Amino acid sequence: MRARNPEPVTLPTVTDVYLQAARPEFRDRGVLGWIEFTIAGLRIQAVTLRRTARGRLTLSYPPRRLVRGHRCFYVRPVDDSTRRHIEREVFRALNLEEVPR
Repeated sequence: MRARNPEPVTLPTVTDVYLQAARPEFRDRGVLGWIEFTIAGLRIQAVTLRRTARGRLTLSYPPRRLVRGHRCFYVRPVDDSTRRHIEREVFRALNLEEVPR
């Protein structure tokens, strides 16, 4: 069982953001590129920058495929608030405009 921490968490700053742009055949499918960044002393790599069908930018974290199609993520945000924080920081560092939902 996971313990929940009711205290507010200060989210760390995202730094050293790098974008490797995708080739046109990937861009046609919504993959804009791959991101690397540093957060809380960890270097995170191979995060996919995507544009959804609705035009929203999002980050997808790389999973490992297990038996029977199950996925195991090497790293990913622990909750939606953390995901939004990381996306805002990365998009700001890359001077990207997020399309409103």
